[in-house]
Amino acid sequence: MKKLTRKTIAFLISAALLLGVLAAAPLSVSAEKKPQFTLKTESNFFPEAEANYYDLSKLENEDGDIYITVEFKLLGSEKKLINIDIDELTWDPSVLEWKESYNSVKIGRYTRLYIFPFAVDNNLGSGMTNSFGNNNGGRIVGNFTNVMPGAWAYNEDGTAVTAVRAVFKLLDRNAESTTVRCEMDTLSLCDETVAEPYSQYPAISCCVIDPEAYAAAEYSTVITPASQVVQDDVKIGDIDRSGEVTIDDATDIQRVIAEMEGSADISDPDVFAAADVNRDGKVNVRDVTQVQRYLAGYITELG
Repeated sequence: MKKLTRKTIAFLISAALLLGVLAAAPLSVSAEKKPQFTLKTESNFFPEAEANYYDLSKLENEDGDIYITVEFKLLGSEKKLINIDIDELTWDPSVLEWKESYNSVKIGRYTRLYIFPFAVDNNLGSGMTNSFGNNNGGRIVGNFTNVMPGAWAYNEDGTAVTAVRAVFKLLDRNAESTTVRCEMDTLSLCDETVAEPYSQYPAISCCVIDPEAYAAAEYSTVITPASQVVQDDVKIGDIDRSGEVTIDDATDIQRVIAEMEGSADISDPDVFAAADVNRDGKVNVRDVTQVQRYLAGYITELG
């Protein structure tokens, strides 16, 4: 019989360890990455977005508070923003708190509401406000700003303009998820390359969206702090962060599957990223097998 190679021996040892560990645990057990908190956005105009947070404690400021900002942006190339009217901005007041103090900026002697940053940043005023947010009623209605012809707002460097912005303090850290909705009533664009540009492209009029005008610009929704994601330096399969993938990492994944005491904490996004070897969103026997195959030399890469 031919001598066994070191790679084959490593594979056999790892397989034996797997059988031993799983003997005390159901084979169907797997671990899925679940966020501690998720914030979603909805809108009749701007794209939906979602931010997942796996460790809220990392977002605390020096006072122990957590603030999350939602921004609805547009990038219009030659198409510039003229005016905008929110029909209503709504949220769950038991989960998120909106206050004017979170959403204002001091300019000289005056405090301006910063719901429409493009208007404030271009010295065009902050618009009228009819707000139920001071008592955290979960609703802002009828906000309107009008940029006069010839003074429409845009970023000269071509970067996106924040059309609507709202800052919230997270009140309920036990909530699994919540949604902020931005219902638009009016949004108009202009085209500097045509005559009377300020009269062009009413993308929304009384909540009715013009598909052609909508297509004249690009729109996005941004939530900050951004979703907590794994670090770029996480090495797939390297659970113990030793710098290389070894038989110990295969054992660590097995311990996670069996939910053994002292096993790696896969609620940590970095740990989960290392353990989810085949990138299917779960940590299970398939990931152990991939590490074993890698150590035995049957595959040259993980992930």
